[in-house]
Amino acid sequence: MIANKVNYSLHTHTIGFDGQNSVEEMVNRAIQLGFSVLGFSNHFIVHPYIKQSRMYKYAETGGYANIYSETVDEVLARFIPHYQQVRALQFKYKNIKLLCGMEMDLFNYPGWADNVNHAVRILQPDYVIGARHFLEWTNNSVLNIHDIKNAPEQESGQLLRTYYQQFDYGFVDLIMHQIKFNISFFAHFNLPQKLGLNDDRMENYVLKRFSLMGIPIELNTSLIKNGNYPVSSRLKTFESISKTGVPVIISDDAHKVSQIGNHFDDILNLAQQSGITNICSDACDLQNFIRINIQRKR
Repeated sequence: MIANKVNYSLHTHTIGFDGQNSVEEMVNRAIQLGFSVLGFSNHFIVHPYIKQSRMYKYAETGGYANIYSETVDEVLARFIPHYQQVRALQFKYKNIKLLCGMEMDLFNYPGWADNVNHAVRILQPDYVIGARHFLEWTNNSVLNIHDIKNAPEQESGQLLRTYYQQFDYGFVDLIMHQIKFNISFFAHFNLPQKLGLNDDRMENYVLKRFSLMGIPIELNTSLIKNGNYPVSSRLKTFESISKTGVPVIISDDAHKVSQIGNHFDDILNLAQQSGITNICSDACDLQNFIRINIQRKR
């Protein structure tokens, strides 16, 4: 049964990363909305060539270049005080559960798994969101999804296919065997749609993969009002989700207080229209969908 109101948010970003508001400001807004759980999931992006990517200059201009790290030590230096702040605020705000999470971009270069295993052992996050904003390309180049969009049409199509194929070639093994923690759910499984890059066949394939691995996917409400993602495309995606039965987490991907909880009702309505029932709409059910406290794999 799908409820009328979602009372949690696990995909948020704050000052010090690429968000616009402080942790405490986000907490106060969530309390105003009557949320029971608020999780913080700032970007965890580590790649030795990430600052050579074409999008890095835009990150510098936009003031969020600090989310791109060449070493795991750079990430730890930001996350340790951030988690300390969140956990300290939990003592102040007793009427809402605060969680320390991260949105971790998955890479497949040698040593990446060892680096993130080390970081997770130190940080002890409550949950980890898997993400894929980048494509590892030839000659150590790292392409952002925007680079795929801006490439010549023929090249763009090949890059898009490779982007999706990398979910299969290497990443299934990475998720299932190499990392020593659980991916709680996967963000932006249909990120290319945000830029109007459509490949329904590959998107369906990825959904089936996540369903088989038992990893929930998020429905990100930031796409709801996106002009590149029309209602017809949304309905196709939702119908595919319904057919695979993959578990669904709702997220707002809030980068500022005004975005917390945005369009949650729209997502629930579309889910009902499309026959999706395996969707978490209440914070009380989160433990049935994701592992809040990460359990180490043996």
